[in-house]
Amino acid sequence: MFSYPSVIQSAFSTGEIIKLKNPNDQTDLVSVQYAQKSDLPALKNEILKRQKKVSTLKAYERAEILLRFKSYLRDHQEDFAKLIAHEGGKPLRDARIEVERAQTTIELCAEEAKRIAGEMIPMEKNRFGDGHLSFTVREPIGAVFALCAFNHPLNLICHQVGASFAAGNTTLFKPAPSIPLTAWIVEEFFKSIQAEFAFLTVHLHIPEIEDLLQWSEFKFVQFIGSPEVGWTLPRKLSPGTRLSLELGGKAAAIVCETADLSRAVNALLKSSFTHSGQVCISTQKIYVHESRLKEFSIAFTEGAKKLKALDARSETSDLGPMIRESEAKRVFDWFHEALKEGASSLLTPVLQGSFLSPGILLQPSKKSKVMTHEVFGPLVSLLSFNQTDEVIHELNLEEAPFEHCIFTQNLQEAFTLAREIKAQTLVINDHNAYRVDWMPFGGHEKAGLGMGGVKYAIEEMTKLKQIMIRS
Repeated sequence: MFSYPSVIQSAFSTGEIIKLKNPNDQTDLVSVQYAQKSDLPALKNEILKRQKKVSTLKAYERAEILLRFKSYLRDHQEDFAKLIAHEGGKPLRDARIEVERAQTTIELCAEEAKRIAGEMIPMEKNRFGDGHLSFTVREPIGAVFALCAFNHPLNLICHQVGASFAAGNTTLFKPAPSIPLTAWIVEEFFKSIQAEFAFLTVHLHIPEIEDLLQWSEFKFVQFIGSPEVGWTLPRKLSPGTRLSLELGGKAAAIVCETADLSRAVNALLKSSFTHSGQVCISTQKIYVHESRLKEFSIAFTEGAKKLKALDARSETSDLGPMIRESEAKRVFDWFHEALKEGASSLLTPVLQGSFLSPGILLQPSKKSKVMTHEVFGPLVSLLSFNQTDEVIHELNLEEAPFEHCIFTQNLQEAFTLAREIKAQTLVINDHNAYRVDWMPFGGHEKAGLGMGGVKYAIEEMTKLKQIMIRS
């Protein structure tokens, strides 16, 4: 695994030093020095200097730098996977998948950097356009401030920093407080190839974050995290700063009467419990047709019983720890609150520090927290239905539609559900957490703002300029 210092520091951080614990065993992980208010002027000057440098690079030069990073990821795949399991608690097998995805993400960024273009505007639609030629070009939007979540320490850097750099911008990158190491390793690589202008990592407390959000020098702010925090940001931004929010939702699956039950069970075990459910599109609710509920419940519960909540660095770990003990305790408490409110337990979770084994509820009250809030943990609720209209109505009451999935072998039913359920993505016959990194990705309404996915994020981080010529 990579080596790293005992204290992560930078020239732009002179504040307090905070010691972090490893989520797997609560041993010392690393200490991190935070920026303080007096550091912010120098930080601003540095970001402006880096943006000026990046803006001089040609598209192919940015692409070449990104491809060098892809090669570095490929050459250190196992080192990155072990680091992600070590600092973030993601099971090693899943961490390896993340590193593989990250390579694809960076390759996509390099490709899209060379595709950024505008379009010709047809001018002869009426006589007023006669004698004019018009076209658009896309230009970098300017410096980006990116705030990241903990659950994908490497691939989110690639999506946020990689797409921003591909678009011609520099990025001030704030990792989640619990996962500083992956960002530090990536930043050290860019320094080693004299491309440190691509991004700058900084660790910040809330008052300093709020100061930075008000800077007019930031032309774009990216936030990946909770809706409770995300929706406070618009009123804190400098006028004219664009904002992208990638927030959570209560992802649901619908298992119809004609579903291939084996496929549904295997897929939903994965999407419900991967990384202990700490993914914004983890399956939280599974609606099962009443004629298949008993069969599905037995198979799903038996599958969940086989999953092991172990140290993420172990080859046999299926879940790993939750990011904090308090989060594991919160999910455990929500499970037992739901029981008191009328739910039945198909599988009761076991709590041991930060480790929480899978929990499965049957028919919880619609007013339970497991139904009204994003669980963000290894806890799933099963609910029966008779007519699909019931499920459509219930899901369309959600204020944060993001991703849902449907299991059916009835083509008409699949298209009806996909058309009538409001969500950014509807997956048919696979789990709702399925994603490849070139797909558009984002929530509707309270689930998010703007669109992720490499091509779409780059469009968000460029600005359109129109040029018109009169002959």
